[in-house]
Amino acid sequence: MKIPALSNPIVLINLSIIFMSTSGVLGRYIQLDSTMATWWRCSIAAIALWFICKIAKIDLKIKSSSDLKKITIAGILLAVHFPTYFYSLDYSNVAIALLTLYTFPAFTAIIEPLFTKTPFKYIDLLLACCSLVGVMIMVPSFSLENEFSFAIILGLISSISYVFRNLILLEPAKIYPGSTLMFYQLVILSIVLSPFWLFIDGIPSKNDWQALLALALVTTVLGHTLFVMSLRKLNATTASLMSCLAPVLAICWAYLFLNEVPTTKTILGGIIILTTVVYKTILKSKES
Repeated sequence: MKIPALSNPIVLINLSIIFMSTSGVLGRYIQLDSTMATWWRCSIAAIALWFICKIAKIDLKIKSSSDLKKITIAGILLAVHFPTYFYSLDYSNVAIALLTLYTFPAFTAIIEPLFTKTPFKYIDLLLACCSLVGVMIMVPSFSLENEFSFAIILGLISSISYVFRNLILLEPAKIYPGSTLMFYQLVILSIVLSPFWLFIDGIPSKNDWQALLALALVTTVLGHTLFVMSLRKLNATTASLMSCLAPVLAICWAYLFLNEVPTTKTILGGIIILTTVVYKTILKSKES
């Protein structure tokens, strides 16, 4: 049975944002090395998605070698995106890691027209710059001598890898179900990160399991699958700009569950980002 609301890309993207915004809080609970935490998270999510696809009778067949190549590259980029984001969390806090990661809408607005050979939309560039200003306001002052600087560098690497992953999936997302695309990406990511078992202790503690399961099932299976599904009808820039709401939600989760109190600068930057998202949502709704 199809649920009408889930055919609406605005509903899909907003649901995905809510689920993905939990990654910061859950990531802070995990004591396991970030690379191995990513391996467990994505391996569990891949198994869960396989069962979901089988139960829902979703076709997992890839139709062409060209599509398989794109999905493989997307999986490799995801293998860069997830660990660098978690290491950024390790060296800073939820606000810094999320806000640095969410520079990706600005990068997307600049890169997507070059990638897809389409005209620049100046309103998207303006909104991207506004969201970037919001991020910059929320990031505290830092020097190259402290760990925040390293966290921000890692966050930017995570951001750029996420941009290219989303752009590469634009065409496959119009052909394949989001769950199929995520399943193969997670399998590829798990294979790419498997060699790290030789160098890093990858056994989670008892306290890590609950957070890992939540990351796998809520953040990854639900959040990222719904995000990929939204790309069927949204371009990457629109989806990215609307995702800027995630850092605001993540800061709220961090306040509630980790007692990380946002500063005045964080609140101001969050208001700017939220305004950008609401305005882009209204524009997209009028287009639809």
